Amino acid sequence: MMLFEEALENNRRDITLAMMNNYPKLLPKFMADKDKVSPLVEIILNMNLELYSLKRQEQNFEKVLRSIKEAFFKHGEKEPLRSCVKAMRFCSTESQGDLQDCAHTKLKELEYELITKLKSAIKQVEGGDDDYSFLVNLKSVYELQLAKCVPIETLFEDFVRILEGNRNMSGFTIKERCNCSR
Repeated sequence: MMLFEEALENNRRDITLAMMNNYPKLLPKFMADKDKVSPLVEIILNMNLELYSLKRQEQNFEKVLRSIKEAFFKHGEKEPLRSCVKAMRFCSTESQGDLQDCAHTKLKELEYELITKLKSAIKQVEGGDDDYSFLVNLKSVYELQLAKCVPIETLFEDFVRILEGNRNMSGFTIKERCNCSR
């Protein structure tokens, strides 16, 4: 059993050392390809993040996080979204020190930007525009919510207004609508 764990750790080290300089260049190159982006993003799950600090490659680590965040917003499909969230969570939990702080910051930026995009999409829907952006951002929030709590309570009233605009709910009060699921 010890040999297996040692071999696994050696492989993680080798993957990390081989990818450390190339990974930040590789991600943007294939980011638009929805079939390649998920496995490419998930490469980081097999890396030893501590080596980024030991080899003074913090800038490359930050570039990787920026690319993963960009991939998250570029794709609206389930698999790329989940891969990006999984990778960001991995980086924020498996790294240490400055790398962990950087990963937490990037994850918070992703969350904040996503909520901002969702609010903007809600305004577009209320203004009579197409609801595509709203649906894509709502799906992205859902995928992020599966991994971490995203505070969306401020959006509840906006959701109710959208529903009122698209469904005949005029006979109910907001309190009755909120209690209907209980």
